[in-house]
Order: sequence, then structure tokens, then C-alpha cells
Amino acid sequence: TIAGVVMLGDGMQTGLEQTDSSQVAIETLRGLGIPLWTIPMGKDNPGAATRDIAIEAAPESLKLFSGNESLVNFQVVAKGLTGIEIPIQLSWIDESGKEEVFATRTIVPTKANDNISVSVPFTVPTAGSYQLKMEAKAAANEIATSNNQQITFVETREGGGKILYIEGSSS
Repeated sequence: TIAGVVMLGDGMQTGLEQTDSSQVAIETLRGLGIPLWTIPMGKDNPGAATRDIAIEAAPESLKLFSGNESLVNFQVVAKGLTGIEIPIQLSWIDESGKEEVFATRTIVPTKANDNISVSVPFTVPTAGSYQLKMEAKAAANEIATSNNQQITFVETREGGGKILYIEGSSS
């Protein structure tokens, strides 16, 4: 019987893919109920660790009816930030450039490379052209921050779906 596995490393490899043999080994151990203990080695140099947050998979554009309820879906990819809270902020930018925050979320990655799906409900603003900005606050020692935000172009119109009840009630 195996009591557990000890892994020594410098923690620098944060780019494990699902097909990587080390990831397969980790999943196999987890499936067998065998604990894995990791022990860091070497100097502590937080500036050298690869940390990155990226907003991905956001829609390029949306056409919506003002006043309706809608949902925006996107993904936050976090590397080297296991267990660290990442604040996310969503805001509308109108045609004059005025920015208004309408939602905030906090996510916490559970793996060295985590891909977290985020869905945020919102009420569509008045008719016009907007930019919907999804932005993650930069992490300490994050080198590249240009991928911490995504913009979706939104066109809103008056009107929307109307339902005619021929028989019965709306409840």
C-alpha cells in the first residue's frame, strides 16, 4: 500500500496541459485516493514566478433590447495564483467615454493553471452604443497585464420581445 507521494520542485512550471504526463500522473493518484505532498526547493523569488490573469472567451459584440435582463459569459484564466482572490469588475462605457461599474465578482483559482467560467446577469442599458468592459485586477508580480481585460461592443435598441396572451394569464 502506498501511503503517499512526495514531489520536490521549484514550482516554476505552471503551464501543465491536461495531456501532459505529469498531469495524468496527478489525476491517477487522485483517482486512487493517494495523497500528493509537494515540497518547494530553491530560493524564494516571487518576481521570477509566472503569474498571469487573462480574460478570455468574451463575446465580440452583442445586440440587445434596452430594459431586458441578459447574461454575459466569459472565462478567467489564472496561472500561478492558486488560492489567491482575483477581483473582477464589469462596467459600461457609453459613447462619450463615461465608464460606470455595474457588477463586481471575486474568483479564487484552485489549481496552478485554472480556467474559471464566469456568468454575470445584468439589465440592458438605454438605447445606444456601448462597450462592455470585463477587467481583472492585476496580481502582485504579474508582468503582462494587457490581457487582464476584454471589451465587448454592445448595441442596444428600444423595444424587445412582446408576448400576446390569447388565453390564460401571464402568471
